Amino acid sequence: MGVALHYGIFFMLYMHSLRICFGCLDGNCRVLAFPSYFLIADKCLESHTILIVQHVPDMGLCEPLCYNEPNCVSVNYEIQTQRRCELNNSTHRAHDEDFLGRRGCLYHGAISACDNPRCHNNGTCQSGFTEKKYRCLCPSGFTGEH
Repeated sequence: MGVALHYGIFFMLYMHSLRICFGCLDGNCRVLAFPSYFLIADKCLESHTILIVQHVPDMGLCEPLCYNEPNCVSVNYEIQTQRRCELNNSTHRAHDEDFLGRRGCLYHGAISACDNPRCHNNGTCQSGFTEKKYRCLCPSGFTGEH
């Protein structure tokens, strides 16, 4: 009982510190995990924005928008006056040189299987898909897993 209780408490604490989005859209199942230790104030990932959504009431509504965009793996949220949600196609771990200070901004990154290059021939890596936790979209003229 002591071991089971220990693991039960650990699991509850782990799940509390990890926000998970999952489900299937158009037959494509995706799971993204946003750990609390990737939530960072006054910093944002620059030069990787793929979509900007204006007037998002809070950060908790920004992350599901990321989930619905297959190339998104992190968000910047402007908390000052704009309430703007920026969806990014990379994380701070893959591009630390672009992780810059920005006052009034919250950054939240997902655990991304695409932080390390996995797709060949300029294929696009999308995190959170398949049992491998990623999938590659091949450019025209290429096929295969990678």
